[in-house]
Amino acid sequence: MTDNTETDEKRLCLDCVDEPFLANLMGKHGKTAVCDYCGRTGRTETVAQLADRFEAMFDQHFEREGEVDYRWDEPRGETVEFIIANSGRLPDTAASDIQSVMENRHSDLEAAQMGDQTAYDSELTYVESHVDDRELQDDWSHLELELKTKRRFFSREAEAGFDRLFAGVHGLKTRDGRPVVRMIGPDTNLPALFRARAFQSNALFNEALIEPERFVGSPESRHARAGRMNAQGVSVFYGASTEALALAEVRPPVGSRAVTGRFDLLQTLILLDVEALESVLVQGSVFDPEFSGRLERAAFLARLARRIRMPVMPDDEAMDYLVTQVMADYLADRLAPPLDGVAYGSAQGVDGAFNVALFNRSARVEARPKPSGAVMEVYASGGDEELDAYTVWIEIDSSKAEVVEPKDHDLLAFAPVPPDREWDPRPETLRLDRDSLQVHHIKRVCIDSAVVGVRQTVWDKSDEPF
Repeated sequence: MTDNTETDEKRLCLDCVDEPFLANLMGKHGKTAVCDYCGRTGRTETVAQLADRFEAMFDQHFEREGEVDYRWDEPRGETVEFIIANSGRLPDTAASDIQSVMENRHSDLEAAQMGDQTAYDSELTYVESHVDDRELQDDWSHLELELKTKRRFFSREAEAGFDRLFAGVHGLKTRDGRPVVRMIGPDTNLPALFRARAFQSNALFNEALIEPERFVGSPESRHARAGRMNAQGVSVFYGASTEALALAEVRPPVGSRAVTGRFDLLQTLILLDVEALESVLVQGSVFDPEFSGRLERAAFLARLARRIRMPVMPDDEAMDYLVTQVMADYLADRLAPPLDGVAYGSAQGVDGAFNVALFNRSARVEARPKPSGAVMEVYASGGDEELDAYTVWIEIDSSKAEVVEPKDHDLLAFAPVPPDREWDPRPETLRLDRDSLQVHHIKRVCIDSAVVGVRQTVWDKSDEPF
């Protein structure tokens, strides 16, 4: 170990430093003195103090080069001196002195005699360390375990975890400038959503054509099954950006009939774009102790985005959906300002299309009940093999019908909501375009698979040597 006292006490002024965060720290904590590198008087810190800051930076963001790129036969990393000069944007002479002080602090006589290099040696190279989000992964795993085995309802621990993940999400952008929170609705590039429902029963199929808002739109609470973003009994609108994806998502079996329709959005809604979470832009300084935490959060949000769009097997849905259901509750009710839903990619492989889940408060389809006293039936025209249309036949007696002022889009006057329907105070956010309704007769399902072989290996324990 050499005596580096003289170098330790040399001073560098903030005017010699072009990295804003580091210069700001020096301005706050340094003292006025003459700079040993430019000769001017100003706020300065000693080389020893700066060495402390750079060691903290290396600990968080760099690690020693452990591999060699044999293609070029030279290390992929950079020297300590280069990293100091480049990250701090300071003179090479100052970077050399800081590196010398850091190396001297970690020098070891015994290691030197054996030819080993210690930390920050001038010949060592360093690379940026991999962002480690294991702590967030562990927190998420703990939350999943708690929801699956202990508490189903929202807990303070869950809220604190989501607070940490989604703090400031409304202001986040991707590396290519896309906002993580997007708007859909009138006068946007997504003014409508498509939804599908498969039917294997003639009775239910006929009901759907007679009252498509009720049976193709978001279900009433009593009929709402648990899904990726909702618990049992919580009505959510699951839609898609295209009709093809909406049909693929319901996975209709061969021989069934699926009804699809376009639901126009009546107001602007705010969604979390899950795909955008995979490339969140993180800006900051390596000298900011909180910067690594933001990098870790971005890495975990990317992992979470991939998790959300992964297919879940039917046998695992009840358990694996718990954490995303609670996350949806948080985004809809606890986040400020709250979100109306999420947009997320599909595992069904429909190019360019994506799914949208509108949370309960934004999932109400405009009601259009049956005309008062009407008799309604469904007829198919054409043969079984060549159907050309389904017709909903509506028979009314206008002399007995209750007179109700129709809405602009209504063709008939409708009576009040029947007593067997649920009272719903939510605003209507979606309107079904009945002209868009189509029936799909499912003739076959194509499977795209990766084929993996199975091998058998016989091991005879008697062949083992004693």
